[in-house]
Amino acid sequence: MSMLLGASAVTAQKAFTIKGKLTDTARAGSKVTIYYNNGTKPVRTIVVPKEGAFEYTGTVTGPAKVSLSSYVSAWELKKLGSWTEQEEFYVEEGTVLVEGSRLNNVVITASGQPQQDFRKLQALLQPFEQRDKAAYQSKLQAIIAKDTATAKRYDEQIAVLKASVDSAKLVFIAAHPGSFVSLDLVKEQATPKALVEQKEKVARLFNGLTEPVKQSEGGKTLNGLISKAFKLSAGNAAVDFTMTDTLGKPVSLSSFRGKYVLLDFWASWCIPCRAENKNVVKAYSRFKDHNFTVLGVSLEKKGDQKAWVDAIHKDSLTWTHVSDITNGKHEAATMYGIQSIPMNYLIGPDGTIVAANLRGEVLDKKLEELLGK
Repeated sequence: MSMLLGASAVTAQKAFTIKGKLTDTARAGSKVTIYYNNGTKPVRTIVVPKEGAFEYTGTVTGPAKVSLSSYVSAWELKKLGSWTEQEEFYVEEGTVLVEGSRLNNVVITASGQPQQDFRKLQALLQPFEQRDKAAYQSKLQAIIAKDTATAKRYDEQIAVLKASVDSAKLVFIAAHPGSFVSLDLVKEQATPKALVEQKEKVARLFNGLTEPVKQSEGGKTLNGLISKAFKLSAGNAAVDFTMTDTLGKPVSLSSFRGKYVLLDFWASWCIPCRAENKNVVKAYSRFKDHNFTVLGVSLEKKGDQKAWVDAIHKDSLTWTHVSDITNGKHEAATMYGIQSIPMNYLIGPDGTIVAANLRGEVLDKKLEELLGK
C-alpha cells in the first residue's frame, strides 16, 4: 500500500538535535535513515556517520516519534532476523543522545513526558516483541531450509503474538489518555481498512483521549479523517467532483449516475496499485455490460502525463481516467479522505456509497451480489 503525503499547517516550530555515536567499527560507512513527522509533513533524511558519530538538527510542531534505521548486510540477516536495525524515541525540543555499538542496542537519552511514556509502552510490549523476534528468526530459518510447514506454524504463532501486542496497546491507551504516545497508537488503529470497517472503534478510542491531545495538530488531523470516514459510510451520498481526463476534457462523477461505478484511486508510481489493477480489469471485463463501470482517479505527480497514460495502456485500463495532472493537488483524494492507495468506493446508480475498499475477490463477490451475474 503506497502512502500519501499531507501538507503541514504553519505552526510554531521547536528545534531538536540528535547526536549519535555508534562504536561498532564493522558498521563504518553504513547510512542511518532518520524519519519523523513535522506536524502532518513527513520528513526523511539520511546521515552518514563519520567514525561512528553523526548529528542532525530538525524542527517539530509538537511531540513526534523519530525512527532511526540502518540496512544490514546479507550475512547479518540470519543473525538479526531483519533487513534493518531500528530504534525509535520521542522528541519535543532540545538534544537527544544516541549511544551504543549499533542501532539495535543503543541507549537513548531524551527528555520530555512523551519519551517517558514511550519507555513505559516499550516495557509493556517487550515480552511480546522478544517472543515475536524469536519466532520470526525461526520462521526465517525454516524458509531458508524450505520447510514450508514449519514456516506456516511460525506464521500462526506470530499472528497470536501480534494480537497480544494490539491488546497491550489498547490497555496503554486507556491508561494514558493524555499521552501523545496514545494519540500515535490511535493513529495506528486508523488504517484505511479500519476506517471503513471499524470506524466506531477508532472514534471511541480517539474520544477517550484528553482535550489537549485531541486539539493538537495531529489530533485535529486524525479527527478529520474519522469524521470523513463517517460521512463516506455506505448509504451516504458520494461527494461529486469534476476533473480532467487524459485529453484534458472535464469529467464529473455525477455524470455516471444510473450505473454502479467503482471510484478507483491509484497512481502509475504505486506498485501495489499496479498489482491490484489486474483485479479491477477482471471485474470490469466481467461486469461492464451489466450496468457497471470504473472511474480511475490517478494521484499523479504534477505534469507527469506520459507516465500516467503509459500505465493506463500497459495495464489495459480501458475505462475513464481523470487526474489533477496540471497542478498535482489531488482534491478528489482529499474529499474522500484518501490516506494511501490503492483505495476505492463503489457508488450506486442513485449516487450513494455502497461499499469501500473492495480488493481482489471481494470486489467480484460484491458485484455478483448486486448485479446477480
